[in-house]
Amino acid sequence: RPIMPKLYAELYHEFYTFIKTYDPSARVAIGAIVQPSPLRLEYLDKVLDHYQAKYGTKLPTDLWNIHLYALPERAGGAGAGVPPDASATVGWTYNWAQTVDIKLLGQNLRAMRQWMADQGEQNKPLIITEFGQLIPDDGSYTLDGLTFTQQISRDYLQGSITHFLTATDSLVGYPADGNRLVQMWA
Repeated sequence: RPIMPKLYAELYHEFYTFIKTYDPSARVAIGAIVQPSPLRLEYLDKVLDHYQAKYGTKLPTDLWNIHLYALPERAGGAGAGVPPDASATVGWTYNWAQTVDIKLLGQNLRAMRQWMADQGEQNKPLIITEFGQLIPDDGSYTLDGLTFTQQISRDYLQGSITHFLTATDSLVGYPADGNRLVQMWA
């Protein structure tokens, strides 16, 4: 069941406070958004705004956490849907072949890092706790002109990991890690 941004901010406060009370050394991160789309970054903006208004301080997080997909966003449609309290019923209109586009993955990762920098959060690590190719790769699915095969999956994973290892940007990357855009992934 979707959690509205205001409720998310309040739940986050409760869990963060509980965890840090019992283990001040614990590193706490937000729950991952499925992709750094404008609609999902808008959701995070609402969470941060409500947290600031309710608790009089910036939302505390030790690192940021995302999933890195490029899925279509339509209310009630296949893909990622739209987040609760979204300003639109349609967000990203990527097609299924674009879900394995390394260039797009790089653009979306930079968008998340740009959002972090805009929020004053550039000096925190970014972890990707989920990414990959979601379509069965046995050759039986052709979507938007692309047949999903094991080679497609292999190329996407290799390209993604290579990007994670090498992508840097002095304007938005994490300074403590050579300005890399991502610090850990799974």
